[in-house]
Amino acid sequence: MTLARDPAVVAVYALHLTAKELAEAEAGRPIRRPYWPPQRCQGVVVGLCAGGRVLGEARVDAASHPEGGAAWTLGPIARYRRPLPHAHGRGMSSPMPPAPIGTLTDLQT
Repeated sequence: MTLARDPAVVAVYALHLTAKELAEAEAGRPIRRPYWPPQRCQGVVVGLCAGGRVLGEARVDAASHPEGGAAWTLGPIARYRRPLPHAHGRGMSSPMPPAPIGTLTDLQT
């Protein structure tokens, strides 16, 4: 049985964050790292993966390059109703896991 993708889920790639980085993004503060996200994540909506789960999604809105690294700011975060389990690889981003109906929209009965 194939699960239908939730039409409200826009993210195609998940950006891997630490719990601290996720808290920074949720507080509206930039995430600071020594490098900028991969090209496929620049200026798009990304899934926010922390602790092996994709918890929501947000647009990568802005980037700056302060001395010694990069700072990137996310737009408003759309928290998923149900986190998506995600066993990602070693990279900074990876393809999104399946996002069934009910991830962001009401469950169909």
